Formats: sequence, structure tokens, C-alpha cells
Amino acid sequence: MTSNTTYTGKVITGVKDINGNVLQTDYIWTFLKVQVTSFHL
Repeated sequence: MTSNTTYTGKVITGVKDINGNVLQTDYIWTFLKVQVTSFHL
């Protein structure tokens, strides 16, 4: 994944879970991948 980039995920209407429940509306989310320049413990 590229740093400083916004990514979007989407699950479309009609998808079923393991119990057979159907997703009634699209589920869309976004997230930003940032660059970590240093990490200290």
C-alpha cells in the first residue's frame, strides 16, 4: 500500500453473511494509509 493515500472499500447490496442475512444497502468505507517515520518503545 502506498503511503499518504486514501483507499475505499465497498460491499454491495445482496451479499449474504454465513447465516443467510442479506445486506440491504451498499457498505462503503475509506481509510488513509499514513507513513510512519519513527517508532519508539
